Amino acid sequence: MKLENAFVVLTGASGGIGFCLAQQLITRYHCRVMGVARGAEKLQRAAEQLGENFTPFVGDVGRKETWESLFAALQGQRVDLLIHCAGVMPPFQRADTQPSVLTESVLQTNFLSGVYAIETLLPLLSEGGGIVEIASAAAVTHLAGTSAYAASKAASLAYFNALREESRGKRQVTVICPGFVKTDLFRDHHGLDASRRLLDLIAASPEKTAKRILRKVRQGRGFAVMGFDGHLMSLLSRLCPTAALRLCRRVMQVSRLPLFADIFAE
Repeated sequence: MKLENAFVVLTGASGGIGFCLAQQLITRYHCRVMGVARGAEKLQRAAEQLGENFTPFVGDVGRKETWESLFAALQGQRVDLLIHCAGVMPPFQRADTQPSVLTESVLQTNFLSGVYAIETLLPLLSEGGGIVEIASAAAVTHLAGTSAYAASKAASLAYFNALREESRGKRQVTVICPGFVKTDLFRDHHGLDASRRLLDLIAASPEKTAKRILRKVRQGRGFAVMGFDGHLMSLLSRLCPTAALRLCRRVMQVSRLPLFADIFAE
């Protein structure tokens, strides 16, 4: 797929991977980017950094009304690329102590937002255009303490995999599953400071992750796992699904990191 001079709709554009994607699309490929995020102040700061080729659009992607308003704002503009990057990750917590309202909220933001995006914007996607879903390695390896997050990302992986097969010959659909990335996705996690050294060791930078994502899109890849940790978890899950999850659980347990404390609390 050609990215040069494309018109891109990008969610999660105010920070992390999304901001880095917008930056690289504009500076390297001369794209025009409409960036969607729910934090108005943060999105405005991003717009000031990214310049005139970036158009901010404030809205909660987990609400269908946001997508309907975005459709109206586009005024029939043909979209060359839709990148769905927005996401939330609640703190590591056991499934039996996690309230259902939180699970519903995570599914709304991480999964249903993608469904709304396709339902609303598909008519605007140009022939030969593309769709990129930023899922997670959690979609293929479901760690203890990530029930809502893993479920939302697994649902997204299944949905966009099916969409890719339905779209063959019409448009490119790419699903990316990164491992841990150094973003503020963990900003609500307690005990993160004590776990920062571990994250710094295994997590990739958002800049490098964005660069790799765009490379996969240009190559026409339909699916890609990223990061050493992502590849390792994916491989173990394919070779020995149950044993792999038990091994990950044991590593998390013996680490005694505050990040995982609630999972193993009595």
